[in-house]
Amino acid sequence: MDSDVYKVFIEHFLLPQLWIGAVVVMDNLPAHHVAEIKPLIEGVGASVLYLSPYSPEFNPIEHWWSQ
Repeated sequence: MDSDVYKVFIEHFLLPQLWIGAVVVMDNLPAHHVAEIKPLIEGVGASVLYLSPYSPEFNPIEHWWSQ
């Protein structure tokens, strides 16, 4: 997925489904960090929450795989 495709998804599919106070949670995919995306979501009264970068320290299975 690239940023152009993601922006079309946001405009045509996600925005019509959002309501005031909704929270959109996004990860660290580069397409999610395009400057135009956050204002589109906030423009309908929703907010954006970005997940923190992935860390193996927070995932217990990573310790199991290292054994």
